[in-house]
Amino acid sequence: MDAKYWPHTNLFTIASDIKYFLLSGYQALPFVIGGTFGILGLYTAQFSMLFFLLGYLIIIPFLTLILNFGASMVIPFKQKDVPWLLSSQNDICNMLSIPNEPGQETMKTILTPWLSMVAFFLGYIGMNAYSILQKPVEYPLKADAATKKAMDNKAMLRRTQATVGLIVIAALAVFVLIMRTFVTGCDSIVGGILSLGSVVLGVYWYIILSLGNDDRLSDVFGIANRLMTTSALNDAPYACLASD
Repeated sequence: MDAKYWPHTNLFTIASDIKYFLLSGYQALPFVIGGTFGILGLYTAQFSMLFFLLGYLIIIPFLTLILNFGASMVIPFKQKDVPWLLSSQNDICNMLSIPNEPGQETMKTILTPWLSMVAFFLGYIGMNAYSILQKPVEYPLKADAATKKAMDNKAMLRRTQATVGLIVIAALAVFVLIMRTFVTGCDSIVGGILSLGSVVLGVYWYIILSLGNDDRLSDVFGIANRLMTTSALNDAPYACLASD
């Protein structure tokens, strides 16, 4: 092949395209989250990740579709009349959109599946970190000072990890909201407000999954499954029975 059709690639040309790579990764973020959790959940038997994907890949896209369909049926708006209400129909902004045939009217979108899925993820992970942060330290009944100190140190590390997670999640949430609504213009201001509902759904999905199991089926960090209950820490009496 002629050299003019195969431009020379080196470290400098790759570095100059860093913006393109970042935007490509940003565009594919919902798929990256779903694929990562799916692989880890299946190959490491992390049921919490699989339960998360149930809401992330099925419930939230379905509710978003219903919301946009209902808005298209109820609100008689046009794109040029309410730019602050409608989200962009650009495929770059919404990877989950289905292209229409030429001349076919597009369904009006007030909240893109991209933003609703990422907002759901942030709400779920944020609630996960907060729940781990609030877990109390449970000591055995006959724990001495050394045992309590060791458990306190482990609890401090656990809370530090959860606090760092909350800070990172909050920063990512602000970044995503600003990028989608003000920088790229992919989502409208109303879409950004409605995305808070996806955050709430993520929080309650975590709460529902954690009912009755001490967060063991909802904690994607894997911390809850490493915590032993008080009954398991106590030295219970036991008896030796004769065997045949």
